[in-house]
Amino acid sequence: FAASILTNAKPAERQRAYYTQMATYHKNVHDSLAYFSTIETLMVQYFMRLNADSVRRADSAQGLQLLRMQQPMVRIDSAMGIGTMSAKASFAPQAQFISRQMNAYCWDIYTMKPNSRWAVKAIDWAAHGLRIHESAELYDTYARLLYINDRKEEAIAAQEKAIAIAQQKQQLSAANFIKVLNAMKANQPLKDLE
Repeated sequence: FAASILTNAKPAERQRAYYTQMATYHKNVHDSLAYFSTIETLMVQYFMRLNADSVRRADSAQGLQLLRMQQPMVRIDSAMGIGTMSAKASFAPQAQFISRQMNAYCWDIYTMKPNSRWAVKAIDWAAHGLRIHESAELYDTYARLLYINDRKEEAIAAQEKAIAIAQQKQQLSAANFIKVLNAMKANQPLKDLE
């Protein structure tokens, strides 16, 4: 159904919609094997094929187009005379949406199957998501996946990036990210820090 209602979409988008809905279904019915297999299919057939530069260029072009649309418009107001107003258009970059989706899937693997073949693959998936769009949350997930796969130094570097992005770019509290970093440095388990 999810694929069939997207009649104007490209076949790849229709397929992505189908697998996204199936992943949600499998997660909700607690069929973890089918859920992780569906995530793997989504990542391999859709997300990992995305070129990070192309996604960012498309976002830039779309953002520029919206900016051009925000030209002041003349309005006539009988009580106030002639004035100007501008229309506001909001823009959510596609790269941000893709990164958020990839993070959600990688996080589920980290929390549900940390010592699995999917956790090893999720490291590459998260790294690709970071090439598309850097976010504190995805760096945190990436760092945790590295840490549980015995790549401590890389994990610490990634967690430090999560903290920097949270504080500087996203204006978020980095308190939990700092707790995770300290646990990594002390060789402690991270499970209690969700």
